[in-house]
Amino acid sequence: MPAGLLPASPRIFDGCVDGTSASERRLYAHRLRNSDVDAREFYWRLSLLVLTLSLCCRRGQSSHKRLHLLNWAVRTPGARRQLLAALDGAQRPQDVLARTDPVLNQVIDYAAGEGLVAFPRGDRVRLTGAGENLVTSVLEVEDCFASEREFLAALSYRVTEEWVKRVMSIGVSQ
Repeated sequence: MPAGLLPASPRIFDGCVDGTSASERRLYAHRLRNSDVDAREFYWRLSLLVLTLSLCCRRGQSSHKRLHLLNWAVRTPGARRQLLAALDGAQRPQDVLARTDPVLNQVIDYAAGEGLVAFPRGDRVRLTGAGENLVTSVLEVEDCFASEREFLAALSYRVTEEWVKRVMSIGVSQ
């Protein structure tokens, strides 16, 4: 992989992703160069995906909707406050205007290709053993994802699939 496309902290990724050939990595690096997302940001999002599945989702499994909601919330302090306020009852769930991020879908697809996540059924995404290895590597670096880890720990398992359905379906006629 060209030096400019390495993750910000290569140590985090050492030995965590198995089974991908150098030519497959070069092909994906080429696709990253031609996309709207910087490679470092992409690896940041990849690590954040596995952390989210590990720290906020029972059995390391989640729907795409919940992943989009959590991805939106973790990215800015304002979104974090808004989600926590809605969970605590200080704000109505209808006031949570979560945004979906198409890049998250690319990250999920890449993570599946690398064997970090799997799709057990339907729209579910599940963390694999390789994904758990990446989580362990990230958590070993004390200051890595510090604010994100603090937020995800505060959420724990409070953002349930049922709660996400209520929030994400408000205003949508069925």
